[in-house]
Amino acid sequence: MSQNELPFISVVIPTHNRKEMLPRALEGLAAQTYPEDRYEVVVVDDGSTDGTAELLRQFSLPHLRLRHIASEARGPAAARNLGLQQAGGEVILFTGDDCIADADLLLHHGRRHSREDGIAVLGYVDWHPECRLDSLMHFLGHYVQTAYPRMGDPERVGAGHFYTSNVSARKEHLLQAGGFDEDFRWAAYEDVELGLRLAGIGVRLVLERAAITYHHHQHTWQSIAGRQRAVGRAAVVFARKHPELRHDLGVDNLANPEFFEHFTRALLDYWHLQGVAQEMSGQTSLGPEDSEIQLDFPAWLNSTMARHMTRLLERTRVAEREAQGLRRLVETKERLIGQIEARAREQILRRDEQIRQRDAGIRRRDEQIRQRDEHIRYRDELIHHRNQQIRAHEEHVRRLRIELEGLEAFARRIRAFPPYRVLSWAKRALRRLLRPPG
Repeated sequence: MSQNELPFISVVIPTHNRKEMLPRALEGLAAQTYPEDRYEVVVVDDGSTDGTAELLRQFSLPHLRLRHIASEARGPAAARNLGLQQAGGEVILFTGDDCIADADLLLHHGRRHSREDGIAVLGYVDWHPECRLDSLMHFLGHYVQTAYPRMGDPERVGAGHFYTSNVSARKEHLLQAGGFDEDFRWAAYEDVELGLRLAGIGVRLVLERAAITYHHHQHTWQSIAGRQRAVGRAAVVFARKHPELRHDLGVDNLANPEFFEHFTRALLDYWHLQGVAQEMSGQTSLGPEDSEIQLDFPAWLNSTMARHMTRLLERTRVAEREAQGLRRLVETKERLIGQIEARAREQILRRDEQIRQRDAGIRRRDEQIRQRDEHIRYRDELIHHRNQQIRAHEEHVRRLRIELEGLEAFARRIRAFPPYRVLSWAKRALRRLLRPPG
């Protein structure tokens, strides 16, 4: 594949107060095997206050075309939209300021887009080797932040896996879908929601596992707690925009007694195992980690469930009224459909009778045509027989003419023969002598 066949790629990175990590992400993009004149990196500074703007103004690496866009703090969705609008590439690759790209990342994205048009390409995201892979990190990587083992067919990945840590799409498709919804103020669900709209316009998400980036982010129980609270708030925004997916978002779990029982059991087991770990490690008193989960959480959960149940009951009553209206509407439509079907049957019967009459006329016409064709064949046979007779007569006349011409030529030769002339003169003389006198 020639260099000109590869698309021009704009790598869009939103960043907020990641001054220490951002240079490593840019270094990974500077070391790509992709032709350096076929890509650019657009970093959108989303209102950083840690000196990121000064870093980007002074930052420079060989072979890296870097653009810096400053913005007020409006969240990652708005930052990505700003980068998307100002990007010059025909393909946009979204990644994070804490993601370090494999050297062939852009090459795999670019090659896939050069072979097929109506797709978005999802790359593979793995934890960076410097991260400590404890049980929490393993669980997050396989079941929470990404879910590659559950994707199934790599040529038809669900829109729920549109991960902006490593995903690319054509700029025209992203703009046609409307870009990221800026109602999402957190880095949660704004990418999945855009993935749904891309699927709605016919863009198919495919997995290119060889396109790898490494997520350099060490999570702890404390950090993931804040992260999950933001995810919960974003889930509510998502559910308001796509109520048909509300059940899949876990928004209704607050009013689910079974979920409450499971959660309570897990919480009790957590406190139990915490005590086991403290005693086995020789601790003599409860540590400060007890503040990680407040002991009044069950009371909060109960009061929240009560409020949520009230809202659910009200929504249930509204839904029942809407269902009754829908049932009446369905009954009205069914009656209309019955009337339409009756008229349609009558029309079909009339049309079938017309078709039968037309078919009978066609059969009569076909019979007339067959008789006419038979007459034409008989006439053609007579004409053919007469033509044969004419040709035989003409051949006989031609042979007679040849014989006559031969006789005439023989007679001319005889008349030109001298003895014939003498005999002809003697014959004429004898006739005169024998002629009786006048």
